[in-house]
Amino acid sequence: MRPHLTAVVMLGVSLAPNASRAQKQFEGVITYEVHTSREPHSAIVTAKGKRLRAEGWDEQGKPGTSGTILINAKGEFIMATPERKAFMRPGGGELRLDSPTHAWTFTKTGRNDTVLGNACDYYTMHNTKSSREQDTDLCITTTMGTIAVIPSRTFPGIDGQAQFPQGFLVLKSVDKNGKVLAVATKIDRHPVDDKLFEVAPDWREINLGAPGRP
Repeated sequence: MRPHLTAVVMLGVSLAPNASRAQKQFEGVITYEVHTSREPHSAIVTAKGKRLRAEGWDEQGKPGTSGTILINAKGEFIMATPERKAFMRPGGGELRLDSPTHAWTFTKTGRNDTVLGNACDYYTMHNTKSSREQDTDLCITTTMGTIAVIPSRTFPGIDGQAQFPQGFLVLKSVDKNGKVLAVATKIDRHPVDDKLFEVAPDWREINLGAPGRP
């Protein structure tokens, strides 16, 4: 078994323990419908403050088990395959995704939308080191708290947190041609068990070296 290291590239997960105190925290579960493969499939993000669990994602947007991403109470980044009771710590347990890269910009388009009854505004997300061909429009709400996850696109979410101090939650992502890449289909705000973000006692650790920050 080898959990997919590249899953983090597609999901773009980050946490910010030093984020502005003005940021609200989200606790609960968001389900996305992802359209990056032939058939749409579901992906789930569970969050509780800075802790996060992401399931149903992989580097090609295909459905199926590709590993679970965990960010635990200590801020550790963990890749796991729960059904095989195995996990690994990329970077040897020292990997942190809490520093803005300053490589991403967000430009308000003037368009807005409503997803599951929640209003959001579209921003064009651009990587200053890449061509405009890779730009993605994100419908962002600032009123529901912060989850630094950009479904279906490469993105270190800390940049979003840094540039949206009042809240940052992506409800929909669209490519430059208007194709929907991912959209939230269900939002459940409720208390979440702390154990969901931690490695279970009977899981075995796989050491793949220290590849460093993705």
